Amino acid sequence: MMVFEASPFYGTKGLRFRGVDDTLSAFHVEGSECCLIHADNPLRDTKGVFVNPSVRVSYNVSIYGVINPTQGEGRWPTKWDMVTGVWANRKARWTGWIVLRTEGAVIRKRLSKWAKQGSKGKQQLEERREPGPECLVNELQVLFYNGWNHV
Repeated sequence: MMVFEASPFYGTKGLRFRGVDDTLSAFHVEGSECCLIHADNPLRDTKGVFVNPSVRVSYNVSIYGVINPTQGEGRWPTKWDMVTGVWANRKARWTGWIVLRTEGAVIRKRLSKWAKQGSKGKQQLEERREPGPECLVNELQVLFYNGWNHV
């Protein structure tokens, strides 16, 4: 569950959920509307976003039962999950900066090519700008006969 100032959503030019421009798919770049809404929010730096990690939601009843067990059914995450999770998080912070830097450089390069492609020569075809580069990933999702596939 998240809490943030709602005023940017009101009015005729209110904040709306969006996806990245479809033309970015040719550059193997995707982004999540769950992240982009915060990249677009003009109050994110001054008002902040508050997250309650104790709220657990799911898409179906069987998973809801696993992540929200009733009394006597055990707990999730287990104590072992918590201990291994702490150490996995530490390892990710110690080594993750390498991946973040290299992936960030790939995304910035692809975003730059994409923006330049909007203007051919001296003629400005369209202004291309993505205000949420921190939400972009080096990935392409394609709808396949049995669901989404990552390419």
